[in-house]
Amino acid sequence: MGALYSKVFTYFYFRSWSPIPFSVLLIGPDGAGKTTLLYKLKLGNITPTAPTIGFNLENVQIGDKLNLTIWDVGGDSKIRYLWKHYFNNNLNAVIFMIDISDRSRINEVLESAFYPYVVNDELLATNIPLLILANKEDQLNSMTIDELKSIFKTSKSINNKYLKFLIGKPIDTFKRYLKNGQFILNIRN
Repeated sequence: MGALYSKVFTYFYFRSWSPIPFSVLLIGPDGAGKTTLLYKLKLGNITPTAPTIGFNLENVQIGDKLNLTIWDVGGDSKIRYLWKHYFNNNLNAVIFMIDISDRSRINEVLESAFYPYVVNDELLATNIPLLILANKEDQLNSMTIDELKSIFKTSKSINNKYLKFLIGKPIDTFKRYLKNGQFILNIRN
């Protein structure tokens, strides 16, 4: 019954006349590929980027039914404390992008970025859905999705029932995930 409901919901929901506005906060440690993803979605190709100091804000049209406003916030350890200022009731989702090829940084990323600044009282109080977007899976020695889930589950307990993991070629997989409405369905349900 749930699958049928999802199909019917998708059919009618994505046939509205105007694009659906959707606000996303894209955060993660420096070097994860956040800005590359943003401009690949916006421009359709990979463009050279520099480390983000502050934020990038772009409106991205996905097909003719989804209008994303994406806040890409710098991930350097010196500015992560600013992330909390971007959590607000206007957000529809938070995406935490992580470089799964850099095994040496995973614990540092969890302990100094993810837990203090993402899984915190401010975010959990909002019930904003959280997507862990794994990047650089094509690099040597990259973690598998099972390894990544295991690390997140054993490091500390996460109580956010909306937590989702997405792995694959992030840009293509994420675009497909957006286009077929699955991301919105997961958030709305």
